[in-house]
Amino acid sequence: GNPVNSAKGPTCESAKPATAPLHHFQITHDGSGRTCAPESVTVTACANESCSALYKGGAQITLSPGSVAATIDSSGTTLAQVSRNTAGTDTLQLTQGSAKPATTCYNSTSKTTSCAMTFASGVSFRIDASHHKAGDSAGAIVTALAPDPATGQCVAAFKNTSKDIAYACQHVTTSVDTKGLLLTDTTTKRAATLACSTGAAQTVSSQFDADGKAQLTLAYQDVGKLKLLASFDDAQGDTTVTVAPYTFSFSKLPSAPIRAGDKFQVTVTAVNKAGAATPSFNQSALVAGATLTDIAVSCVGKGSAGLFTSARTEFGSGVAVPTLAWGNVGTLDLKATLSDFLGSKVDVTGTSGAKPECTPNVGPFIPKYYVVDYQAANSKRTFYYAGEPIPVRVAAMNAQAGVTSNYSGDLGLSETVTLTVRNPTDYAAIQDASAELKDFTVPASAFKDGVAQATPAYGPKTTAPIAASILLRAGNSAGSVTSGDGKGTYENARPAVHSGRLRIGNAFGRINTPLPMRIEAYYWTGKSWLFNQKDDFTVIPASAFVQAARPNMTGGVAPTINAVKSAVTLASGRGQVDLTGDRSGWIDLAINLGNDTQPLPCNKAAYPTSSGARLAWLRLPTGCADPSARATFGEQSAEERRIIHVRQVFN
Repeated sequence: GNPVNSAKGPTCESAKPATAPLHHFQITHDGSGRTCAPESVTVTACANESCSALYKGGAQITLSPGSVAATIDSSGTTLAQVSRNTAGTDTLQLTQGSAKPATTCYNSTSKTTSCAMTFASGVSFRIDASHHKAGDSAGAIVTALAPDPATGQCVAAFKNTSKDIAYACQHVTTSVDTKGLLLTDTTTKRAATLACSTGAAQTVSSQFDADGKAQLTLAYQDVGKLKLLASFDDAQGDTTVTVAPYTFSFSKLPSAPIRAGDKFQVTVTAVNKAGAATPSFNQSALVAGATLTDIAVSCVGKGSAGLFTSARTEFGSGVAVPTLAWGNVGTLDLKATLSDFLGSKVDVTGTSGAKPECTPNVGPFIPKYYVVDYQAANSKRTFYYAGEPIPVRVAAMNAQAGVTSNYSGDLGLSETVTLTVRNPTDYAAIQDASAELKDFTVPASAFKDGVAQATPAYGPKTTAPIAASILLRAGNSAGSVTSGDGKGTYENARPAVHSGRLRIGNAFGRINTPLPMRIEAYYWTGKSWLFNQKDDFTVIPASAFVQAARPNMTGGVAPTINAVKSAVTLASGRGQVDLTGDRSGWIDLAINLGNDTQPLPCNKAAYPTSSGARLAWLRLPTGCADPSARATFGEQSAEERRIIHVRQVFN
């Protein structure tokens, strides 16, 4: 779906056809001309001897007599001119740079291959007309010239006189114009509408000045290449003039909103100055590629115009309907550009909005859908504790699965997005009165370059533990953009959410020997608490461990909370701290899992404040919220004291 030679290029493209090599040039002429006036000839680049195949590679040539340069484009043919100031017969010749390529001639009058052209003496007209745009007024100068017998130079033939000149217009390209060419003498104000379709001549009184020049204006409402002829008695002259569209107008813009990346169509019309269509701007009526017009972005309301799929389109009867796509969000102004129409150097542009200011009136474009997945650092986690923030990434996407970079809060093009929980099996909304999703709103300001980070948490509404599997869905307030497609394609954040708790076990050991105290994570299955072997992520900071104050304890014990010098990271659900006592006795140790400084173990009054671990989702909702345990030094464990005899039996 991408144009050839564009940034993305096509998915598959056949080999470009080979251009047939240049065999020779052929000059087609009528065998006669007049002195002091250019004579038109047709030059064809031939790819074979019979010239039935054309060379499409283009060429720069110079024609003689007159040494007039001409360009042959990819059409393989061009209308050129020769000239001579003195009467007589000359041989038509052609050079390409410094070389003289093989050249043949064809005299269309005598039907021969002669290259001879006879130039007759007398008054001639040289017409200089500007290439212009449809409906616009363009200047033209008709100069009456004749050779000076003494010098052989061309001099003014008509001076300070008025002559009734017969003017005619002919179509060089196929045209359906019915209004003709309006020709006006700017001095006498006499005018005539020349019917180019018939070529009939009309007489217009033209005033020639001291230099033998008559000033005209031309106006043509259609497009194409025209031949303008002038004659008076036996004096003749002609020229070709190209008329391009005045501008391009856009209509039938797509209904808003448009999904980013979706294909859409607009109608582009080549029009004249009055805004009427120019039906002769037709690919079948002109040389190949003459109507080929680029449709691109003129400007955007905000952000970048990137991700726009431009088009090159041909026109039929002045109208084209290109298929476009923009993989971003916002609004834009479209632009149509035609360069060097029929080799006239006339460029044509037109936009969908008003000029000269940018008026982005196509859109708005909105995301095609959202993607909800885990943030990169948590991409491998699929288990979260109830109430624990779930780090997710919400991205606004286009139809090509690319991020819409303009969907940003600083551009004002993003929206507030709401996260909801769904059943990952059938994608239905979860109706659970015992649980809720918190921090589910993603503000518009959170989006940057199309992506926002969020940390919703799914937890219980009551003190009862929960166990669930959920899917997170994103949607805007209007419901026009969502991550849901009925298949869960764009919803990759599907965590298992269970209530959790930590346990720290009592420990007994020798004096002056490190005593390990085991810490374990548990999760609620829906029926019971089970050891959580999947916990490789919980980190308990050293500052969260707090020792109970026992100033009157008999014997005293050396270790203090400072003995826990580094954070504890659980591995496969387990971790430990090592304490050392220098005398018999015990200490009580607790973990402050909260977000503040107050630990909440059993007998919380016995414990000083400490920095919280900010792991509140591992607290129990009632009773002894924080885990605690006792480390005893210099005594056997209670279990060992109850044992009278131990015997091992091996069968």
